[in-house]
Amino acid sequence: MRRPRKCLLAVAVSAALGCSDRSGLAGGGDPGPDGADPGAGADVEHGDPNGGDPVTVPRFKVGFAKRDITPDHDVVMGGFFKLGSALDLTTNIARWSTGVHDPLFARAVAWEDPEGRAVVHVQLDVIGLLNVDVTPIQEAVARATGLEAQAVVVAASHSHASPDTVGIWGAGSTQESGRDPAFIAKLIEGAAAAGVAAYAAVAPVQIATAATTFADLHFNPQHKIYLDPDAVTDDTLTLIVVRDPTGALVGTVMSWPCHPMVLGTANTLISADFPGAYASAMHAALGGEHVFVNADLGATLHPQNPSHPFESEQGTAADMVRFGEALASAAAALLPATVPVAVGPVRVARATFTTPVGNQLFVWASDTGLIPIDVPKVGEPVTFGVTGYSVGAMRFATIPGELVPTIGVRLRTAIGGAPTVLVGLGNDWLGYIMTPDQYGALAYLYFKSLSAGPEIGSDLETTLTSMFATWGG
Repeated sequence: MRRPRKCLLAVAVSAALGCSDRSGLAGGGDPGPDGADPGAGADVEHGDPNGGDPVTVPRFKVGFAKRDITPDHDVVMGGFFKLGSALDLTTNIARWSTGVHDPLFARAVAWEDPEGRAVVHVQLDVIGLLNVDVTPIQEAVARATGLEAQAVVVAASHSHASPDTVGIWGAGSTQESGRDPAFIAKLIEGAAAAGVAAYAAVAPVQIATAATTFADLHFNPQHKIYLDPDAVTDDTLTLIVVRDPTGALVGTVMSWPCHPMVLGTANTLISADFPGAYASAMHAALGGEHVFVNADLGATLHPQNPSHPFESEQGTAADMVRFGEALASAAAALLPATVPVAVGPVRVARATFTTPVGNQLFVWASDTGLIPIDVPKVGEPVTFGVTGYSVGAMRFATIPGELVPTIGVRLRTAIGGAPTVLVGLGNDWLGYIMTPDQYGALAYLYFKSLSAGPEIGSDLETTLTSMFATWGG
């Protein structure tokens, strides 16, 4: 009898671990009396061998939470225009949803150090989020928790089967924004609730991490379609594992760059695409909560499932589920290789950079009300922000859009985390973020149409490099 796919993943997980999931973390120190690594998790007391008072070992605290943000009515979908109508401006070319394939979630993780310094990270199953919508989420979490607003990071998975939260995919002869006010309100409420709940749920844990290169499920079409032989693909897959003091898995955070568009232009069902299928597969196999963080996916890393090939951007729902399960298997295979993260401070910093507007289409989208932000004229300066945070040696950097791997791989080295997590589409959406040379190249003409300007990539790289340089090694 053929086994269900999620059972196969569970078998793969058990094989990777060599025994039960609670077997601990490879590469760590000697387990404590409760089976946990004494240097990597929650506050715990150990008896003094000299007969004195018990000694308290400082530990991280982490909490997970999620909230359903699925729209309850049909909406304009983001990522693609209506199939076959992208060049027909005589009609509205928006792609409207006709139902729901799988739910959308706001998934949050809160990190806290032994001194009570904390950061809340919220991931949303949407195409992208403008800073005007990030700000009320940050403020709501800050009011409820007492944290500073800058200690709340909000990012999007970039699912192309989710509502248009930016506005540009409602464009057509009517020039109407694709943003649905009711859904935006639900998203903001759900994201804030998830962040607050994650913070309230923080409990003593041990953290471990591992990273690998994983190229099987994505490719860069610049090599085959857009004719840039120097295009870079970032294959970095990072897994962060959170366990309670007994070694039981609480949840994971995984980062890997790829456009979530297995479901293609013909799809009209709301879906989280492969990030949702990945989280479901991980939960089915391991329990706990699982957060996917997209990375440097820009210009542009496409999904490809080698075990059941499908045409790029035209996969089926079954392809999407299969893709998520394959990605979960790759992540689960890292579990035995994870090493503990030494307890250290949680640190948060924010920086701004100013870059000239270079895209008249961005100005037009602002002037016509497609996007609810004020964009200066071409050539005039505009200011954007980035946030960096660390949890012990782990370092996270928000990327306010879709960063090309050319810059991403350099930033991983410059930021210097163990590991470094690039938080794609973090705290804002500015379209594609490229090098100046790429912005001016014919191979990147389409991506240029969805980019704020030619200097944004280099300005972003300089800003993040300078920020983390002050943090030391």
